[in-house]
Amino acid sequence: MDIVMTAILQRLESMDTRLAKLDSIESTVNNITQRTDKIEHKVNNLETKLCDIANSRAFESDQIEYIQQKQTEIELKLKEIKTAQEQSIKESDIEYRRIEQQRQELSKNLIFYKIPDIDDDDNECKIEILKFIENEMKIPDATKTIKIESATRWGKFKEEKTRPVQVIFEIFPDREKVRNKLI
Repeated sequence: MDIVMTAILQRLESMDTRLAKLDSIESTVNNITQRTDKIEHKVNNLETKLCDIANSRAFESDQIEYIQQKQTEIELKLKEIKTAQEQSIKESDIEYRRIEQQRQELSKNLIFYKIPDIDDDDNECKIEILKFIENEMKIPDATKTIKIESATRWGKFKEEKTRPVQVIFEIFPDREKVRNKLI
């Protein structure tokens, strides 16, 4: 019996050892389960963050497309504005040249008033003005030195009125010589 008891005791000790090992295994499995749960929780968090990042990237991508579209629209508008501005500058330049040309043309003009009026042609009017410049304004040799492009009376001839005469000198210095004598 003693042998049987010893064998039973050995068996019980062996079972205790095995139970201790099982407890240790259970503890290790519990630790592994906890770690697995933590890893699973972290993986879920990472998946959530990745989804958020993907959504954010999709939103940013949409925003980039929108911004690029707006930028293209702005560039087109800018190009239109630049073209319009260039056209405006060209038109302004043309207008300036036209006005400058008119100014230069008009700068050779003088208007004479109260010159005796007869129903005559422009050539006789030129001669009449040159004689007036020479005789009345006392500019010597005016009939020979001063060149008049045209002399035209304004309006229709009426015996009771004297029409003004627009005189266009061929060169500006002749006009200035006459104008300075008037002053």
